[in-house]
Amino acid sequence: MSDRNLQTFVKQINLSQMPPADPQWVNIEDLIEKTLEKILFEKAPMAETLYETNKKIQEYMDKNK
Repeated sequence: MSDRNLQTFVKQINLSQMPPADPQWVNIEDLIEKTLEKILFEKAPMAETLYETNKKIQEYMDKNK
């Protein structure tokens, strides 16, 4: 391969590892999707909405450890 960017990409792929599956992912994904919908379609303030969602995710994760 002569393309340096492609070489870097292949190296990253070969060294990457999948994170363990999180049983709470479905619920977290739902929170993220709802947040994006609020930002994109309801024109909610981005930083504040993301901060609130992050807080909800952290609370959810702490509660379900």
